Amino acid sequence: MIVLPPLRKKILHGYLSFVGVFGVMCTLLILSSVFMATSISPKMIHANYDSIKAARQMQQAWNALHLPGAYQDLPKKKWIDQFDNALLFEFSNITEPGEDKIAHKVEALWKQWKQGVRSDDSTREMNDYLEDLTVLNEKGMFQLVIRGGNIRRAVVIGVAFFFVVTFVVTLLIVDSLSSRLAKPLKDIAEVLRSKVKPGERLKLPEPTSLEIRILNEELSSLWERVSRSDQLNLERILRQKNQLETLLSSVEDAVIAWDNKGRVTHVNQRMAELIGLSTDSIVEMMWLDLPSMSDNYFKLREILRERGKESSPVFELRTEKEGNRSFEARVREVHSPSGALVSTMFLLHDVTEVRQRERLKAEFIGVLSHELKTPLQSLGTAIELLAQKKESFDERTQFLVETLMSDVARIRSVANQFIQVDHLPGASILIQPELTKLSEFLPEWLKPFELLSAERGVTLNYEKQSGGDIWAEIDPTKFPWVISNLLTNSIRVSPRGSTIRVVLTDSRENIEIRVTNQGPTIPEEIRRRMFDPYFKGTGEQADAAVHAPGYLGLGLTIVKEVTEAHGGRVEYAPVEPTGSCFSILLPVPKGSN
Repeated sequence: MIVLPPLRKKILHGYLSFVGVFGVMCTLLILSSVFMATSISPKMIHANYDSIKAARQMQQAWNALHLPGAYQDLPKKKWIDQFDNALLFEFSNITEPGEDKIAHKVEALWKQWKQGVRSDDSTREMNDYLEDLTVLNEKGMFQLVIRGGNIRRAVVIGVAFFFVVTFVVTLLIVDSLSSRLAKPLKDIAEVLRSKVKPGERLKLPEPTSLEIRILNEELSSLWERVSRSDQLNLERILRQKNQLETLLSSVEDAVIAWDNKGRVTHVNQRMAELIGLSTDSIVEMMWLDLPSMSDNYFKLREILRERGKESSPVFELRTEKEGNRSFEARVREVHSPSGALVSTMFLLHDVTEVRQRERLKAEFIGVLSHELKTPLQSLGTAIELLAQKKESFDERTQFLVETLMSDVARIRSVANQFIQVDHLPGASILIQPELTKLSEFLPEWLKPFELLSAERGVTLNYEKQSGGDIWAEIDPTKFPWVISNLLTNSIRVSPRGSTIRVVLTDSRENIEIRVTNQGPTIPEEIRRRMFDPYFKGTGEQADAAVHAPGYLGLGLTIVKEVTEAHGGRVEYAPVEPTGSCFSILLPVPKGSN
């Protein structure tokens, strides 16, 4: 369970967040103030420095004009220009009080010198004025540094003091406000926590503000609706319970349900009769502690313990009215949205009639397939005799004879498939494998199809890609069904003049039989279901391959089931530009090199 903080703490946390943001802004204000204060001083200091530099340049030019022997690197005109330029810069860079007066005095003495008025007194005065100009700017530089430091300290102290005072005052205000807001809400929470029964009136505290009054009114109104809804829900639950009990009693399946603790919550009459107890004596009892001595009850408990071994086991139970009946058990677990187990349902479905129908169906298919075999043989022989003399018939009679031959061949194929299905008990095939020289038997199995393929104008080629004999663990009776169905399908879809290749090869992993034809390629959407029983593709999905008589139906299903019963598998691959290749992969016999 997530622990939520009280309202007061949330308000204080919000205030501290605000203070944090306020502190950051104050810090930025301090830094910006300091930056602005410090950015002014360097500019002014740089101006003082430039004035000092100009005074030094005027002093140097003055000395060079009075002592030309010591300054011979530049001509006199250059020194005069240097003095003029430095004096002009000085007038444009006045930074200190009284600096302009000294500059005017220097200018007056310089003009007298240029006019030829020269004396030792004027030379000393010029030197003094230039020195005074330098000293004045140096003092200004020091004063700027001191003044900048004082400004920074004053800004920092003022902002810090303002921040501390603001923090203390607002903290007291927020604490008082949060207390006034949290107290009535806490009182309301205490009332709701006191487990008031539905229908009773809520005794909420007196409101101290308009918002609390609105909250009290809404809570009272909501509580009244909850009380009414609770009563309606109770009535609905009772009604649904009665409906569920009626539904459970009407279904043919035996049903029982228990909660996550194993306590029975629902049971219908069918299950109660099987257990040997009444429904009232089962509900609210623990499933594992029912007071029943019935063999059915102990058998059901055993099935539930071993339910992981088989998803839907089928077993027999003894009933008083109908004797032994076959049931299929199913267990369904109901989980909450969080994944926790809420309830378990145990259902018993009576499959006695279904199993009887399956048995009768299998017997019917067996009888039908074998009863069709003899008249079909006679009918086929008669049609073949007529076909031998069809040249003596008129054109219409010849067409009828050919139609009869085609229909008899189709019916014979269906009958053969019925016979093969009759050998498939349910979904599995029981085989009796023997170590068989496959390289000797396979050519024998192909001989009947050589005549059939020749009549269709198709060449049947056999090839063994191995130097020695190839042995396999197969059922000599049932494995030929695989070859028969593959060749029958291949002959039916192969165009006249094409070739069917049967290749036998072996390796360390598998023994492989490949049957390749040059008929139409099976479309991708058909390949996923072509091994399903009685499946045929639609016109939009398939081409001539899938619409050839008998190409898709039981034939490929028998191929797959028989191969897998031998521990092998069937693979399909399209052949370019057209054609299909079916590969039968069988395991190598144990002890074989």
